Amino acid sequence: MLTKLSKEGLVKASSGAKGGDRLPSNWEAISFLDIVHAIEGKQSLFDCYVHEDPNCTIKNYASSRRKNGERIIVSNFRCFAKKIAKHFSYIIIKDINYL
Repeated sequence: MLTKLSKEGLVKASSGAKGGDRLPSNWEAISFLDIVHAIEGKQSLFDCYVHEDPNCTIKNYASSRRKNGERIIVSNFRCFAKKIAKHFSYIIIKDINYL
């Protein structure tokens, strides 16, 4: 995970006797969404549903709900994902201590 964060510039890694992982100087500007994107990638959480991925958690959930007679609307999932992403972009590391 630290490698992914380092590639995105969210963690500074240094080697040697005094080496280690540190936050960059602009750490206060890093959002929760930046961290999620660094670890999981920038693909939407719900893209697997649209692209027919057989391992898609959302698709499997929707299929199980349909078996119970419920209807799951994909556009609702996409809308929800956008709202979550927008909310995550407002949460910065500096704020996390206060949550």
